[in-house]
Amino acid sequence: MKRLTWLWLCGVVWWSGALPAAGASPGRKLSPEDALKKKAERYAVKGSFRAVLVDLASQAGVTFRVDWAALAKAGVTDKTQVAVELDDVLWRQVLEVVLSRVSRGGSPIGWRADSGDIIISTHKQILEMEGGAKVAAASLRPRQVKDASKRVEEAMPRAAVPEIQFNKLPFRDVLTFFKTVTKANFHINWRAMEQAGIDPQTPIDLDVRGISTGRAMDLVFSQVNADHDKFTSVYWVVHRGVVLISTGNDLNRELITKVIDAGGALLVQPDSVGPRIDFGQATQDMSNMSQSGGGGNNAGGLFRDEDERDRGEQPKSYAEQKKEQTEKLIATIKGMTGPDMWDPEGKGSVRVINSKIIITQTLLGFKLLEKALR
Repeated sequence: MKRLTWLWLCGVVWWSGALPAAGASPGRKLSPEDALKKKAERYAVKGSFRAVLVDLASQAGVTFRVDWAALAKAGVTDKTQVAVELDDVLWRQVLEVVLSRVSRGGSPIGWRADSGDIIISTHKQILEMEGGAKVAAASLRPRQVKDASKRVEEAMPRAAVPEIQFNKLPFRDVLTFFKTVTKANFHINWRAMEQAGIDPQTPIDLDVRGISTGRAMDLVFSQVNADHDKFTSVYWVVHRGVVLISTGNDLNRELITKVIDAGGALLVQPDSVGPRIDFGQATQDMSNMSQSGGGGNNAGGLFRDEDERDRGEQPKSYAEQKKEQTEKLIATIKGMTGPDMWDPEGKGSVRVINSKIIITQTLLGFKLLEKALR
């Protein structure tokens, strides 16, 4: 604490100034991004937010610029208390954990690199700095909103994360990490998770590289969901451009409908009556032709009618085959999630009209279908 008190006294600067990296050499300085990629074997600190930032700047070799005015509106001041104790993490992760610990309510705090410094402010302010997001959001038309949602849906499962190293990092802080690296809108329903017995302090261990963000989140959630059924487990889903993180019970409320083009899945090959080659008769004819010098006579011929071979077995009509094919497809879809997700036990329903499959299901139901199809 003596060390932190000394640092606090030396680091009293406001938005117009900076929280500098102590002992920084006058020579070539690492960029903020490169500095934050370095690893800390252990980092433990406790004190006011200002004191912790000064200490972190000194340890990581970076310079912070803090928008204290914006933070004050979000309920965070330089005296807000924070405690962090982490092992084997990147400095970037340390910073994200610190910011998540001091964030209040619906006003999360974030950071961005700018002109060799790291700016700390609310996510709202940072978005505005990165290109006027506030103005753009106000002028979005419905199609633009749809396109934005599609971009998030595509980015979450596909965008690769270079490296992730979590060593007993609390689940709450892990979610903050994903929110920061994806730059997506996250809505985390902690109340629903608390009711399901999901502990935000659950320690997460993960050491992977070069996998998609969606896959990394799946691996994290599998640790959290170890002792939970599908209704009390926690999931992530992308809905209307927002990454929703909540429990199965919470995601099993609102019904939405999706129309899928089935294409060849509903293609039926008619089982029509027609001539078949009689290979036994063909062999006999070849033998007779050889013995008679090629002038054999076959009254029956090489072909016979279908109903001569399978007399009494009537082929199914096209309509009957189509109905069977449709019923099999619907049964397959329902089997992916379990009967409790579909009418009459659950809320979902499946209909087939021409070549279109119309599925009405909850966000949980669609998430379970997505997982089954991977």
